[in-house]
Amino acid sequence: MARQSQTAARGWAGSGAGAAVVTNTAQYPGSAPPGVRGGLVSPGGSVTNTFTTSSNRIWVVFQTKLSYWEEDTMPAVDSNATVQFCVNTNSRPVLRNGTTGSWQTLTNDVLGSTLPSDLSNGWIRVAIFTHYTNHTWALMITNRVAAQGVGFISNVSSFTQFVVGNGETMFDDLLVTNSVPLALLGDVDSDADQLPDAWELHCFGSINGANTGTHNDFDGDGSDNLAEYEYGSDPANSTDRPPRRGAMFIFM
Repeated sequence: MARQSQTAARGWAGSGAGAAVVTNTAQYPGSAPPGVRGGLVSPGGSVTNTFTTSSNRIWVVFQTKLSYWEEDTMPAVDSNATVQFCVNTNSRPVLRNGTTGSWQTLTNDVLGSTLPSDLSNGWIRVAIFTHYTNHTWALMITNRVAAQGVGFISNVSSFTQFVVGNGETMFDDLLVTNSVPLALLGDVDSDADQLPDAWELHCFGSINGANTGTHNDFDGDGSDNLAEYEYGSDPANSTDRPPRRGAMFIFM
């Protein structure tokens, strides 16, 4: 899985009137490789990139200049999708919750703090975490957890496609990975428990769920969550844990 700037040569395919990923002058400053411009999705169509992976935990991280969904009704629900969301004219993320079967408008992040008031003001980072065993996903906007534990629309078994469409949208610097993208998302720790939000989402699916605190032992293997984070083991897998060494007493 790779990080890329968006060009048609990198596996993007369009459908619908005017759909294309094109080289344009709007480039996220940190885009890699340098000199390759970001993607511009034309109105009236959509573009798709297809991936192959067997991992049950996938991150999709990208930079975007968002366009608002300005229609009177919400977009049609794609029954084959896992995740679907847009931003309304009030600059609020609106996501489809497969568990409730309804659209959900987000005003605050999961800890109750108000989300940024203008998501169209320049480039912003969006991160989507999907868990294909639990059939849930989480949304991070500007490195803040806007939603977590959202039910899939369709309980498919693996990640296959990333689609952008239905309006003119600029996006760039796309990363698809099955590991925690801390290099991009940083060590933001919203609940101040010494565990980065992205790491908690990846391992627990939540930053403030049961047994996800610093000294809790989520998988019951005898090592607390902080020890597992510092060692690099999986706190949700009891067979993957830091080594434990007992005291040795030697008498001469």
